[in-house]
Amino acid sequence: MIFAKVSTVRTRSKPDEIMERSRTAGEQRSSARTRQGQRERTRAAGGQAGTRQPSSPPPLFPSRAALRPPTPFRSATRSTRAASPRLLPRTCPVTTRPAASRSVPSSPALQRRPHIFFLLLPSRNPAAAAGVMEVEYHEEYVRNSRGVQLFTCGWLPAGALPKALVFLCHGYGMECSGFMRECGVRLAAAGYGVFGMDYEGHGKSMGARCYIRSFRRLVDDCYCFFKSICELEEYQNKSRFLYGESMGGAVALLLHRKDPAFWDGAVLVAPMCKISEKVKPHPLVITLLTQVEDVIPKWKIVPTKDVIDAAFKDPFKREKIRKNKLIYQDKPRLKTALEMLRTSMYIEESLSQVKLPFFILHGEADTVTDPEVSRALYERAASADKTIKLYPGMWHGLTAGEPDENVEAIFCDIVAWLNERSRSWTMEDRFRKLVPGGKFIDGEKNGEAPVHGRPRRPRGSFLCGLTGRTHHHAEM
Repeated sequence: MIFAKVSTVRTRSKPDEIMERSRTAGEQRSSARTRQGQRERTRAAGGQAGTRQPSSPPPLFPSRAALRPPTPFRSATRSTRAASPRLLPRTCPVTTRPAASRSVPSSPALQRRPHIFFLLLPSRNPAAAAGVMEVEYHEEYVRNSRGVQLFTCGWLPAGALPKALVFLCHGYGMECSGFMRECGVRLAAAGYGVFGMDYEGHGKSMGARCYIRSFRRLVDDCYCFFKSICELEEYQNKSRFLYGESMGGAVALLLHRKDPAFWDGAVLVAPMCKISEKVKPHPLVITLLTQVEDVIPKWKIVPTKDVIDAAFKDPFKREKIRKNKLIYQDKPRLKTALEMLRTSMYIEESLSQVKLPFFILHGEADTVTDPEVSRALYERAASADKTIKLYPGMWHGLTAGEPDENVEAIFCDIVAWLNERSRSWTMEDRFRKLVPGGKFIDGEKNGEAPVHGRPRRPRGSFLCGLTGRTHHHAEM
């Protein structure tokens, strides 16, 4: 039945005018009923039920007791199954089904909210999709220790436990749910549980847009969320890998420094170990900006070239990235730019302290991050298991900006490296992995100072000694 809005107007009318309006309204109602009946008969002829109540989807898991979804993805759940191997749009119709209730792990920094759930297939080609797993997509919001709401998401093999965990660290101005979606789907289709979080001020997370007041806070947020996933009962024996792209590579290295024995390896795609001189401001400009960083920390005044044009080779993909409203495309904020510069300088100076297994992938034609510093990381790192692969002619955006055949080759290399190092861990194995003499706790060992995103330097040794004031600023 079609309802129409009826307005009442007080006026004088003759009886024949009233009858004419009555007949017109009756004809409209009759026509509406006729069209409704035709639609119902069409649906019945097509084999669909006449009722408008959605049918319950088949169970996604064989047994909730035997295979429970991870704790962070809880509460009211929406699900759907793909009718074709194409990736489902975010606006696809869904049906509601309650999820099994689980207790929240005891972490005061994480407060959870509902999420959504989709089934995805990793390829648009039915023949290619036939040999891979279906993928579940989850997302939810958590709240950090400062009360800031952060967006998190995950991709899991449908109906099976993952063989290992991969934690995504996205780049500057980027986000996980859209920009890194293909990465999450591909790795989950290969059997991995993939989890990511939008940093504070990035993507769907709250906070001033792309404002990094402290790199240490950013690393702490990632560490808290990633560790809460690893501590789930069903994931405690899984290998834990970090995956960082661009600035996310710096985040991954700092996560390793924060707790070296916790991680089992890292995939570093064009990591930000040093900002290329081609996009870095002039040293005199850096010195002048440092003097006012605590006065106008959020001002977008840092001169820089268009990173999107310099990072992504494929014109179609470059334009698609520009249309993503969650990606920050304005000038860098003053404090953010200086925090990134200091972090890259710190990492460049401490390459020899990297000890975990890692795989570096870098395009030789990258003009955003320096591939020579990636080569230096490979040569100077103390890791016994380290691999580097430089791709001739490829740019900075290896997984999102290259032609499809290049992207396919990149992910084949990543999955092959992960497959060789994925294993099940026992508590004894974890204990043996601890550094002799005691475990690193928050970057401390035997009285050493904790590791920070911004190292402590004596006045006068960094950027002409202009470190600015130390008072705090309210969030804009």
